[in-house]
Amino acid sequence: MNKIALFTVTLLLAVLAPQASAQTATNLAYFGTNNPVGFPSLFEIEPTFTDAGYTQTADTLTLTAPFDGNTTLFGAFGSVATPFSFDWSGAQALALSLSAPTAPPVFLFVSFYAPDLATLLAEAELDVSTVLSTPASFALDFTTGDVADLNDVAAVYFKWGGDSASNDNDLTIHSIQAVPEPSTWALLLFGTALFGGLAWRRHRLAAARR
Repeated sequence: MNKIALFTVTLLLAVLAPQASAQTATNLAYFGTNNPVGFPSLFEIEPTFTDAGYTQTADTLTLTAPFDGNTTLFGAFGSVATPFSFDWSGAQALALSLSAPTAPPVFLFVSFYAPDLATLLAEAELDVSTVLSTPASFALDFTTGDVADLNDVAAVYFKWGGDSASNDNDLTIHSIQAVPEPSTWALLLFGTALFGGLAWRRHRLAAARR
């Protein structure tokens, strides 16, 4: 493959990868007080297990100070009294759509619970290390259980912290999303590169026959 063809394929990969990621992330649930049409459940905060300030809009949840590593929030989909459960076990991987205009670095622990609000299904974590003026997807790294265990999710427990200089800042959770696994993206990008290489080779052979 000559330098021009290699540059073309590299450029295509750089352009297509983020676009494909944005197009294939599927919102599974929101954490607001009045979820958008097509989503069956709002997110109700349980004050007994919540020791931090927070704000909710119709479809977002904002975690506020202090970012000391011991700040927690617990809530259930639908209502705490009668939770609504989701089956996310068929997803390849999960991510949170987040925005943090001035908050990094921030770490977030996420625990998923069954409808009895006591049975732990799985735990995950993520780090936000850059300013996010617009929402971006952050893959959840599971530390206990896996996506396959999330067949009856009714409640979520958040614990967060960060740099002490960030204590006056906020982290907004827009939605939880199903996203392809990194291996899926690797296969997609390999296929794109292979297609580009074959197309270039056919063009070169055709030119040689003239």
